[in-house]
Amino acid sequence: SGLQAFEHPSNHDFKNFVVYLGGLTDGLLACAYVESLAAECEKKGWAFVQPIISSSYLGYGTGSLSRDTEELGCLLAHLATERGCTNVALVGHSTGCQNAVHFLAHAPSSLRALVRAAALQAPVSDREAANLNTEKAEETAALLFKAETFVADGKENEIVVMQYGFCPLSAQRCISLMAKGGADDLFSSDFDDAELVARLQHMSTAGQNDLLLHARDTDEHIATSGAGSGAGASEVAALPHRGLHTLVAFSMADEYVLEHLDRPKHVRRLVAGMQSKEIGTENVGERSNVVSLELKGANHNLSAPPEAASTFVAAVGELLTNAMGGK
Repeated sequence: SGLQAFEHPSNHDFKNFVVYLGGLTDGLLACAYVESLAAECEKKGWAFVQPIISSSYLGYGTGSLSRDTEELGCLLAHLATERGCTNVALVGHSTGCQNAVHFLAHAPSSLRALVRAAALQAPVSDREAANLNTEKAEETAALLFKAETFVADGKENEIVVMQYGFCPLSAQRCISLMAKGGADDLFSSDFDDAELVARLQHMSTAGQNDLLLHARDTDEHIATSGAGSGAGASEVAALPHRGLHTLVAFSMADEYVLEHLDRPKHVRRLVAGMQSKEIGTENVGERSNVVSLELKGANHNLSAPPEAASTFVAAVGELLTNAMGGK
């Protein structure tokens, strides 16, 4: 396929792998804390992998979350079959958080079953980031109108703008990133509770079990109807899921978040959506494996203040420990 992945340490016998997913325009070493995070993962007995997928660097503008999930699925399948991988953690930064959430909703169940932890660092809304002020909102509205016109004319893959002045952005990806309800629109603050639940409820052990149960029921229906014989047999992993632990790490001074937003409340709403419960009710059972980390004064990529990155790295280390039952 020509896809690449870079691994730390270069020589190891670990069976646990952390896969790091950067944001728009990112590739290797997406954030300054990546090397420290790789060292923390090694200390915990996890290898650290940075994949270069088709959407890395400038490729995102003509890509999609679906393509990313397919390519990440190839990586996990390779780690499982060729490297003996038994456990995976996904760590996403910015739009990489969307990759982690999309993968855990849409990847084959046998691959989702490998994922024991997900850390979302700066899970912010690209749609809201494109509307931070009146001038940007007007530009975004005009661009969306152009993109929607292209799609209506069957030109969804044509370029509508050079985003940031250098990245070609297709009509379809423009809509995905900037339109309400687009495929990338997972963390917006104007969604009601039910809309957040619909997008995020699979980010817990119970949520994964719900997906596995649905996949099993669908597979059994195919088998009894005679439509899925031979090599088409089930790839559904055994129930129940071994456990998914999720960390929502939110920068409280993130420059890509709406200025008026009540950030602590928004974090609680994201966690509640993942737990499929209303804010304020007691955590129960499997859904209590979703935790939050509010990084006071931190910017989007944790380059400031100095303690933000180390706090996040330590939290990921704790997440990995908890995902393995405290071992």
